[in-house]
Amino acid sequence: MIIKSLYYTPALAWAIIIYFLSTTSAANLPKFDLLSADKIGHLCFYAGLTFWLLWAGRKIGQKKNVYIWLALLLAASYGTALEYRQAYLPDRAFDYADMLANFAGCALGCFSFGATWAVSEYFFHYFSKKY
Repeated sequence: MIIKSLYYTPALAWAIIIYFLSTTSAANLPKFDLLSADKIGHLCFYAGLTFWLLWAGRKIGQKKNVYIWLALLLAASYGTALEYRQAYLPDRAFDYADMLANFAGCALGCFSFGATWAVSEYFFHYFSKKY
């Protein structure tokens, strides 16, 4: 059981990076002049978190519906909790648009995992055929 838990290490590391970026004073973060760079950042980070949670669930052999819903629930809940946490930090603020970008990132992570897994399975089976 402990060995299987190690598959969650990338997701945990990614969550720690998100926590650091979400709780660091906005004055210490790099400034972006692009209109949607902040939202793209939220989208990408939560897509990554969801992807790694799905990868871990798949590797430990959870049922497909279980690991998909669990990954989506964990990543979306984490994003919501951090957004509420920012309301109490100096130079940070609660933002519904950020939460929406987090949720969109979760959906993107789920989609990208499914596509990546399908393509990798196809190539693995294709190149492992014996002629």
